[in-house]
Amino acid sequence: GQLIFVTCLLLAGFFVQDVPIWLEWLQHCSFAKWSFEGAMLVEFEDRVLDVNTTSQNFTHVTGNGVLEELGVSSASLAQTFTVLVCYTVVLRLLTWRYLVWRSKSKVQQ
Repeated sequence: GQLIFVTCLLLAGFFVQDVPIWLEWLQHCSFAKWSFEGAMLVEFEDRVLDVNTTSQNFTHVTGNGVLEELGVSSASLAQTFTVLVCYTVVLRLLTWRYLVWRSKSKVQQ
């Protein structure tokens, strides 16, 4: 359990920015990546932010620019939501199937 969780966090880009090219495909399997991208899309997509750089200067920063800087520009909110719902359904089905198998093996003993 912990090994899978740590692997997902590492591949999500929180700790390691330059994932080796032969592991890049695993980033798309990380639930943390999809959760982070969804949260960033909700927070920054199509917004203009006023950033106070000094006491009198304000700089306008676009939320889409922030998303591009974070590397989130490729996914839509619907896509991230769909992937997370699929994760939930698949993991619940796998857990249910395991519990059914486990209960049958205990009844047979």
